Amino acid sequence: MNKQTNKTDTAAHFNVSLTTLDNWLRRGCPHTEENGTRMFDIGEIKLWRIFQDMKNDKPYWREVCAKSASELIEKLDHAQSALSFWMKANHWTHPKKKEIGKQLLLIDDAIREIEELLKPGQS
Repeated sequence: MNKQTNKTDTAAHFNVSLTTLDNWLRRGCPHTEENGTRMFDIGEIKLWRIFQDMKNDKPYWREVCAKSASELIEKLDHAQSALSFWMKANHWTHPKKKEIGKQLLLIDDAIREIEELLKPGQS
């Protein structure tokens, strides 16, 4: 959990008016109450705003998710290649070769699932 901030500091952090923050509260913005004062976790609000934009299908977030997924696929491909190369170099004789083989399959499954999500028309 991040540091809790009051309403004024939270509005200032997001560069919005107190009225905008009130609107966010009516739409479900996460907060707690301490001694009758609303307190906010900046990290939770950032996530809430992302999910609100994604739920409303804002194109910006679709682009961000697609870029992140593409970068993840690239990293998974690299990890899979490095692991396969290492296993081949050791002639698949490592005592944990079954576990490593399972990890390779999991990486492959993850790549396929991400690629499926990136197909046009998927949400």
